[in-house]
Parts: sequence; C-alpha cells; structure tokens
Amino acid sequence: MATSGTGGLPTADELPEVLLDLGVPHEDINELVALRGVLLKDPAALRSLEERLPALVDVIGALDEPFQLPEPPREPEALGRFFNLFVYLAALPYVLDYHQRHGIPRDISRRTLADLGRSVAAHRRWKGTGGLRHPRWLRFHFRGELYQLGRLHGWCPL
Repeated sequence: MATSGTGGLPTADELPEVLLDLGVPHEDINELVALRGVLLKDPAALRSLEERLPALVDVIGALDEPFQLPEPPREPEALGRFFNLFVYLAALPYVLDYHQRHGIPRDISRRTLADLGRSVAAHRRWKGTGGLRHPRWLRFHFRGELYQLGRLHGWCPL
C-alpha cells in the first residue's frame, strides 16, 4: 500500500482522541497538539516524515524488512523528542487497515498499539520530559509483527 504526503496524520482536532486511544498520558496531549503545528510548518522535518513513511507502511506484514526511523530534527528540541511518534501516527490508518483485513480484533489492535503511550510514559519517568522512549521497538507493533495477547506480546506473522 503506497502512501504519499503525511499519510494519515490526524488533524489537530482528531489528535487528542487518537493519542488517548493509544494510551498517551494526558500530560503530553497539549504539547503534542502544539508540536503537530510546528511539524507541519517545518519543511525539512515534514520532508523527512514524508520520505520515511512509505518505508514503514509499504512493508506492513513483511517480516524482517529493514526499516530506519528518520533522524529527528534538532530544533525545536521538543519536536525532536516526539518526531518518531508523528511517524507512527501518520502510519496508524495503514496499520489499522492491515489489522482489519487480517481479522485482528479491535481490542488486540488497541492494546498492541498502546505500547506507544507506554513508551511516552516511560520517557517521562526516565527523562522528566515528554518524548518517545525506544522508538525503534515500536516498529514491530506498527508493522504487524508483534501483538499483545493478554499480558503477553507475541510474534504473529500473518
């Protein structure tokens, strides 16, 4: 499934609900809504997201395909900490479509993708600021390679 532009990046009005559904802590929501606007006004950061997004969504469901997250922008520093979260947000509609087409129940999708929110919470615990801790780990979730089944995570190529 090829994509262009910012994929399915939620609008500013949609973003809080999407973030809450992904388990992002309430304390990070306002900053992320503001950073969405910063991202869309930064041509270099936006280009980086747009260039990397197809590499993620075009191989959803393909095991062991190489994928490198884009280099986050250095300025503003807050956008750099959250940049890869926006990459995953832009891929979200493609991931959910993949799950639906392969019969993944909505509750399993939701719990699996909520690792994004847990990563944001862990970053704040470790660093004292908002951000995405271990963003490369989340590629397994967003490529349909890893699912949360109850309390366990399991590899599940479809």
